[in-house]
Amino acid sequence: MINVKIDAFGTLSSILTKKIISIDDNTTVYELLQYIDRNTEKDFLNAILDGNCLKSYTFIFVNGENTIHKEGLNTKINDGDNITILRGDLAGG
Repeated sequence: MINVKIDAFGTLSSILTKKIISIDDNTTVYELLQYIDRNTEKDFLNAILDGNCLKSYTFIFVNGENTIHKEGLNTKINDGDNITILRGDLAGG
């Protein structure tokens, strides 16, 4: 098992309240998202995914690096990684 720190911003912060998650070794970002979805009361995956792709204005960072510059949702997560999930709905009017 590995431990990762999760920070969620925008409307996701009310869905994801647990900040440290213990998951299996060799887990991908997508598998982490599935784990979160199974362990929250709200439909987390539907909030951030369109099929198997991130919705527009949704970004996931692993240790500060956008996963689109890595292997996308197939990016492997390691023990101690910091995962940031950001929705572009932060702007107000």
